[in-house]
Amino acid sequence: MSVALAKLGATRTLLDISALSLKNAVANFVDADLLQPTYYNEDALSSSVPSEMFDVVWNAGVLEHFFDDGKEKLSLEMLRMAKPGGMVIVMAPNAWCWQLQISKTLMKVLKMGKWGFRIT
Repeated sequence: MSVALAKLGATRTLLDISALSLKNAVANFVDADLLQPTYYNEDALSSSVPSEMFDVVWNAGVLEHFFDDGKEKLSLEMLRMAKPGGMVIVMAPNAWCWQLQISKTLMKVLKMGKWGFRIT
């Protein structure tokens, strides 16, 4: 998603607690002949990302991995990072979605993606 947005001209900053995930994400930018994004290898629940920095703050497939207090902390951090009037977007998969289950199974069988740290 970030690579696609960068191709449309968006400035992007990445945040992940996993150094391996960040390394793979940055490699995607390099493979797409894009400039390396700014990134933070930190905990999203408490980061050093400046406040009111971004027009859009988003995550996909992250929030559902936390209990209620973690969901609240992450949501508040995302709101803190967004500029006044900015947008916060959270995308979460629906575990009952048959299309998701089929695509996950196919990707595993076909050995597509890096399943050591992605959807399990």
